[in-house]
Amino acid sequence: MMYDHEYLYFGCEMEEPHVWTNITEKNSVIYWQNDWEIFIDPDGDGLNYYEFEINALNTIWELTLDKPYSKGGSARHPTNIDGLFRQFIVEVAIPWKGSSPFIPLEILINIVGLKKYNTNPPTRSTPPNIGDIWRINFSRVQWPFRIDEETGKYIRLPENENRWDIHYEDNWSWAPQGEISMHKPEMWGFVTFVGDQMSLILQE
Repeated sequence: MMYDHEYLYFGCEMEEPHVWTNITEKNSVIYWQNDWEIFIDPDGDGLNYYEFEINALNTIWELTLDKPYSKGGSARHPTNIDGLFRQFIVEVAIPWKGSSPFIPLEILINIVGLKKYNTNPPTRSTPPNIGDIWRINFSRVQWPFRIDEETGKYIRLPENENRWDIHYEDNWSWAPQGEISMHKPEMWGFVTFVGDQMSLILQE
């Protein structure tokens, strides 16, 4: 992660021998298949926070949670931020099965677009001042799958999206969540803005 007065910068590089997705419509429910997600709560109150999702076809979903689902929260979507840039550089055909390609991902989120999430107290600054602390986490969502022997099509498991009792997705997160749930903002990392750098501090 990096930042300046215009953007928060996120970057990662992943390895994956099975790159697959077929979701192409913007602001679809992307996490039903493998994706990469960012969660940002600038004022750290666990309320009114931003979620960004992207898949290997550069399809995105942006939404706002008034509070975590476990506390009766609901999602408002789409809540797209102007000036967002993303680039999932997948240099193989999708779906891909074979030697694991390195998959670089770059995301730039307009800091001013996050102002509506930085309101407690109302005097908080966006862009942040030196010394300000935000809560942030990001994760890779990974589902089990099978490949149809006749068509070669990738099929997510469970095939019925409502059968959560069979399989849960895996979340590989930056800050440990303690359970399969990214919507625990009290577990996200502490990010302190220090001069021209960002200090990355994990929740203990």
